[in-house]
Amino acid sequence: GCGVTRFSSAEQSAGVIKSPGYDGSGYLPLTDCTYDIIGSPNERVVLNFIDIHLAESVLCYQDYISLKNIVQGRPTLLMENACGSAKIGTIISASNWVQLRFHSSQIRWEEYRGFQLKYHFIRIEDLARAENNDPRCGKDFYSGASGVISSPSFQGYPSTVADNVRCAWIIQVPENWQILLTLTKFNFGKAASSCSAANISVFDVFPTASKTPKDRFCASTHYPESIVSEDRMLFI
Repeated sequence: GCGVTRFSSAEQSAGVIKSPGYDGSGYLPLTDCTYDIIGSPNERVVLNFIDIHLAESVLCYQDYISLKNIVQGRPTLLMENACGSAKIGTIISASNWVQLRFHSSQIRWEEYRGFQLKYHFIRIEDLARAENNDPRCGKDFYSGASGVISSPSFQGYPSTVADNVRCAWIIQVPENWQILLTLTKFNFGKAASSCSAANISVFDVFPTASKTPKDRFCASTHYPESIVSEDRMLFI
């Protein structure tokens, strides 16, 4: 085994993590490694998996990579076990602390490289800004007790929003609070008859390709009057 390795944003803002033997003959049987990647309370961890080459097994119970968020010392699932040549891509944590575990069993049929990933830390308030593609999206981070969010040009209704606009907003409240999101006005018009034409998606964590929204609304769907977050953050 290789024990526990710690990476902190206080020491470096980005880096590369490789499994033991990755640049040589691959990892050995009975390897057990834990990597703690820890940012400041106002940061999240971005993981970009470059390469995964592990033995494959049913439910990935022999050789695997696992990812967990650590929230107030308690682990919560960030990603199901991955093995084989899994295509993970980019993962963004739901907390400032991610724990990655790499494990290999005693069964080896051939040599496997292991894994390589890049990581960096990003401030919560910068997460939404990176997604926006239109300056009219306006303020993108809300942390007060209440507020109002509207789409570009909404104040000039019934004028329409330009094509291919993507806006993102983050709402974050103090620990042990939840967010009540109320949709007061919602009109995409007849032209946006499909969800692919225009939609609002609400996530409890920063969305990635593997994340499904908590709720999604478009002109062809019915939507609730309000949504309650599971934790202290919503990404819209």
